[in-house]
Amino acid sequence: MTSEELYEGLGDINEKYVKDVKEYHKVKKSVWLKWRVMAACLCLIVIITTPFLYKDKSAIDSPGESKIHIFSSYDEFANVVPNMRIIEQLVNIDGVDVAICGTFVDLSIEDSTKVENYAWFDIEAKHEDNYIATIQLKLNDADSADSYVRNHALANETEINGEHIFYTYNADMGYWDSIIEMDGHFYNVHYYGSEETEFHAFINVLLAN
Repeated sequence: MTSEELYEGLGDINEKYVKDVKEYHKVKKSVWLKWRVMAACLCLIVIITTPFLYKDKSAIDSPGESKIHIFSSYDEFANVVPNMRIIEQLVNIDGVDVAICGTFVDLSIEDSTKVENYAWFDIEAKHEDNYIATIQLKLNDADSADSYVRNHALANETEINGEHIFYTYNADMGYWDSIIEMDGHFYNVHYYGSEETEFHAFINVLLAN
């Protein structure tokens, strides 16, 4: 998908932001440069008490001590978890910096190359210092999607590009909270914006063929 098609798909999402991105992407640096540097400085595997990513830490369903792997690039992530169309579309939006980490199923794991070693993945997308979206991905976990919809009162439903979406607006946190269950995988997408039409347009970009 070209950048122009993505801009059109975004529609009315933050018109000032889109204008800035169009000008910015002409001199755009690699999305991953700063994360490679950070990963080299911190080491790729660290132990923390809360997940590395996610602006709203209360949204994570698994609190407590966790061990994570910070992916140095989208390509590294895609080698572990291939064919994740939603994440690929997010990475391909011009002017958006994306960082990805995976939380291991237990603290003893050392091998970051096997998908079965991960409990979930956290993805954040920012433009400069502003959050655009955060996503939590759980593989082969339809039960988590059903449970999240019930526990977080996602009362609104819609269908976008053939995929069923449950969502609601979290006024306290300032984001649209949504669940997409696709190919048996659980995507918890937070979009930081107040307009429902902007949220729908953003999800449309993520689900574009």
